[in-house]
Amino acid sequence: MRRVGNFTLFFGAEDAFSNWHPCRFSYHDVDFVSVEQFMMVRREVA
Repeated sequence: MRRVGNFTLFFGAEDAFSNWHPCRFSYHDVDFVSVEQFMMVRREVA
């Protein structure tokens, strides 16, 4: 996490609010390891 002016940036896997932070979950019987992975898949099938 890094503060830049009035903004707080979350851009690494170590940041809990980052899309790349490891978090295992399933959606419609598909397993994901991060929110970023989920968003990439959803973008391709939408």
